[in-house]
Amino acid sequence: MHAQSFLDAIGSAHSAETRTLLTVGFGLVQQYHAIRDRGFDASVDDAALAALRAQLDTLSPLDREVMALRAIADALPHWDASAASAFGRRLVYTTLLQYGQALFGRAAATLAVTVLELVAVHAELDGEDGLSAQARLLCGFAWRTLGDWDASRQAYERAYELSRSAGELTIAIRTRVGLGYNASARGDLPGARALLRATATRAARLAPEALPYVYLAQANLESISGQYEEAVALCYRARQAAGADEEMQYASMVDLAQCLVDYGAPDVAEKALRAVLLSDLDVRHKIQTKIHLLLLSATLRREADFAALRDDLVPAPFTVRQRALYHLYVAQGLRTFGKLDDARTSADTALSVAREHSLFQLMFQAEEEVRAIEAAASRAHRVREEVLEAAPRAPRMSRRLERIAGAISTMLEAPAAV
Repeated sequence: MHAQSFLDAIGSAHSAETRTLLTVGFGLVQQYHAIRDRGFDASVDDAALAALRAQLDTLSPLDREVMALRAIADALPHWDASAASAFGRRLVYTTLLQYGQALFGRAAATLAVTVLELVAVHAELDGEDGLSAQARLLCGFAWRTLGDWDASRQAYERAYELSRSAGELTIAIRTRVGLGYNASARGDLPGARALLRATATRAARLAPEALPYVYLAQANLESISGQYEEAVALCYRARQAAGADEEMQYASMVDLAQCLVDYGAPDVAEKALRAVLLSDLDVRHKIQTKIHLLLLSATLRREADFAALRDDLVPAPFTVRQRALYHLYVAQGLRTFGKLDDARTSADTALSVAREHSLFQLMFQAEEEVRAIEAAASRAHRVREEVLEAAPRAPRMSRRLERIAGAISTMLEAPAAV
């Protein structure tokens, strides 16, 4: 099954770089199967792995997918077919998990599921329930992204069972969070709320390190329900609970900014994102933050800032998802400023990228943006008044939100605190 998935992806690759990445990935998965069956044979496998590494040398060493593939190549010689030592197989499974995550980050969700399910099945067969649970947790998220709710539910439920048997309580909590996201996305808000409330109680008692995941899921639910102040407060709680987890710090601040926009305080949201931008971010997160700031500059009707950010991001090494999101936000901004022809061009580009890579949510958003641009164009004589109308005034902030806004201003002044 995995062979056909790779061959299909290679055949539809739209660039030489993507084709090389997929070819090396396919080669390494094939090497994994061979080494798993017979053990590592240096007389055969050293040359094959060296050839695959040579292809990777032609690509950017900082690319997440390249790093994951190189890690697999380095791990495979440690595989012990006799299973006398668990070290080698755990190392290989961990690097394959990283590869699956890197594929998902490139928006290759279908191929990511192929790799993740391979790890899930083989790790479980080898008694590595914790690694299998982690793989199935990621499968649950990937299937949800692909819109297969039943496959997502099954993956989360099996991940829960395996994580319990392995004593991996954080993964167990995260599977319940995943099911909560599924319920809210399908419109079962009461069910999602009850599940996440019970999960928060359990996490506080058994796995407090998982609480930020629960808080962000609850914030998403409150935002969907229109309870924006509560969503802001929950995102801030997630930020406080994140501790030294830099990935969660970033995720909570970005979600916090979005909830502040929904609440009606885009100026505070901008401060939150600029505080994030001052922290020690990797390239991927820095680009994502600037993309969010791009949309905010349009929301705040700052055309000069919008143009500067748009031009600054043009040469950025986008992921596929980031490229689609960038063009979507450019389209929304240009429509805001009444530049409808250019907006339509950007919206069409966003739609094309989203369709090509099966980014269904972004595809629907791009289609909606195209309709909004067409509607604005049909009443061109009123467009300036309609699209540039003043943003709605934010409701008067409660003391709780005033404290959060003050804390964000402090972060902006002292970026080390972010």
